[in-house]
Amino acid sequence: MLPGMTELARNSTPVELKVQAGDQTLAYKRWGREDQPLVLALHGWRDNAATFDRLAPLLPDWQILALDFAGHGFSSPRHRDGSYSIWTYLDDVMALLDQLKISKCHLLGHSMGGAVGTLFAALFPERINRLVLLDILGPLSVDPEDAVAQMRRALLQKQEWDPSQQSYYPTEYSAIDARARVGLEFATARLLASRSLSHDEGGYYWHTDRRLARANALSLTEGHVLAFLRRIACPTLFVQGADQAYWEPLAKVFDSRLASIANLQHVQLKGHHHQHLEGEVEAVAGLVKTFLAD
Repeated sequence: MLPGMTELARNSTPVELKVQAGDQTLAYKRWGREDQPLVLALHGWRDNAATFDRLAPLLPDWQILALDFAGHGFSSPRHRDGSYSIWTYLDDVMALLDQLKISKCHLLGHSMGGAVGTLFAALFPERINRLVLLDILGPLSVDPEDAVAQMRRALLQKQEWDPSQQSYYPTEYSAIDARARVGLEFATARLLASRSLSHDEGGYYWHTDRRLARANALSLTEGHVLAFLRRIACPTLFVQGADQAYWEPLAKVFDSRLASIANLQHVQLKGHHHQHLEGEVEAVAGLVKTFLAD
C-alpha cells in the first residue's frame, strides 16, 4: 500500500452528525480525526454537504466538517417567517461552531458558502485562521436603485408561493437528470441527490426548501461588499474557474474586489463553477493543501 493510503481510506468515509441550536437542526458530515486541524466547509446555494464528497478525502491531514445550511440537505428549514438572506447563514455557522465549542478554524466555501465565509471572516477575524474561496469572491450585490423592485417582488412572492407544494418527478432518474441539466454531470447530481432527494406517494422531489428560490427583500450593495472584503485579515486563497460566463456579471467589480482583500492569493484553473467536484478536483486539493499547510 502506498504511503498515506491508510489515512486517505479513513478520510474517505465520513461520519454523519447533527447538532440542535434552538429549534434548528443542523446536519453535517465529518471526515478525519478530532485531533486534526479543523476546516469548516460551506456549500453553495441549493447544494449540500455532499458537494465536498470528492474533495474532502483528498485532504487527509485535516478534519473536515461539511455543513448542510438550513433548508438544505438534512438540515431543517427555517421557521415559517424565516429568511434566507445571505447574512442569515451566519447564524448557521455560529451555531455549529458554538455547539461544538470550536473557537477557531479554517473556512472553506464554494459559491454561496464562500460568500458566507467572507462575511464571517470579516465579522469574526479572531475565529478564522485561513479562508479558501472556491469560485466566489464575496456575495452578489444589488444596485441601490434596484432595491424597490426587488422588495416588491419578494413581498409578492411571499404572498403567492406555498412552500409546502412540491415539483414531482416520476422517477429518481428524471429528478437527478433535471438537476444535472443545470450544469452538472449526472454522477455529480446523484451525489447531491443523496442528501436532498425524497420520495412519497406523489413521486420524487427535491426537499430543499422552496423558499430559497424567492427573491430576498434586501441585498447588499457593492459598497457593502467591499467594506466586508476590506475587513478580512486572514490569509485568503481564491481558486477561480476559467469559465468566464459565470464571472461576466461581476466583470465591472472584479478588480476592485480582488484589491480589497489584503492578504490574497488568486489562482485560476480550467473548468467551471463546480471545479472542486468535477474535473479539477485533484488540482483544487493540491492548492488547498499547500495553502493550509503554509
